[in-house]
Amino acid sequence: MTKSDIADGTDLDRIMTRTAEKAVLCAYSDFAGKAWDPPGGYYFDTRLFARVTALGRKSREKFGLIFISDSDPTDVVIAIRGTQTFKEWYNDAWFKKTDFIPYLNRKHFPKKVKVSAGFFSIYSDIDDKSVSSLQSEIFVWLQRYSKARRVLVCGHSLGSALASLCTLDLANYFREYSIQSITFASPRVGGQVWQDTYEKKFDLKSVTKRIVNTYDFVPTVPFKKVMKYHHIGDEFKCEFFVHKEWHSKHYGSYHSMPNYDEVIWKAVANSPQVWTGLADDHAHKGWQIESVEPGSTELPDFESFNIDTDLE
Repeated sequence: MTKSDIADGTDLDRIMTRTAEKAVLCAYSDFAGKAWDPPGGYYFDTRLFARVTALGRKSREKFGLIFISDSDPTDVVIAIRGTQTFKEWYNDAWFKKTDFIPYLNRKHFPKKVKVSAGFFSIYSDIDDKSVSSLQSEIFVWLQRYSKARRVLVCGHSLGSALASLCTLDLANYFREYSIQSITFASPRVGGQVWQDTYEKKFDLKSVTKRIVNTYDFVPTVPFKKVMKYHHIGDEFKCEFFVHKEWHSKHYGSYHSMPNYDEVIWKAVANSPQVWTGLADDHAHKGWQIESVEPGSTELPDFESFNIDTDLE
């Protein structure tokens, strides 16, 4: 992978995107204790854990996986799953901002880079070093595995937010690396200075692909106007919903990583990269999702979002 491996503009590299999709799905299966196989052309090396704290209670959870290319030992993939437990939900909703503090090279890092306190508390061990954090586990592994030169960081939902924090953190220290990011259904992670630092100072916009289903609620939070949060990277839009029920709030189907995988894998094979058609809904057995050209339907009113629906 080089900087040119991710296509210019909003196009996606088919093989890299497939690798990211499969790697993230592996991270979910690993957490659930289900069998999984590494993405094609890669082998599994390391399991990543994160410390999660909510209401005074702490736990150490499986959060991600590291893969190494079969053919190129310099090629590494870091995959991070999304929300699966109550403690993680609690942190997802903690929208107060805090300073982003890199793992290394803090002296030369810009000041006042504000990010979600909830996301950062899962990523970093800055407030509690009694248990290793996701941040420290990734850096310790990369320092030990000295062959890495090309790193793809990927994630879904909460995992996307953690992947974005990790991408900037790596870019701040490993200047010799080619770092790239592919995220699915990412929420906003930080404020304006965060966006400027990520995209301009470290020039990560063009190597970050943020894949979004326009029906998915999660990428709309934390809100931009009210909370002053901003997205990063190049956005790639898809548009899918439950077949014949585009008007309904089936948020679990809109947000499902297997559904993203179903639609995006078919879309990237086309030119332009759009897929229209029906597929099984992996979030609800017996249902189908319908994928259409982005912008061709009336989108849901997210301001009236109600969590008593089936968001997963």
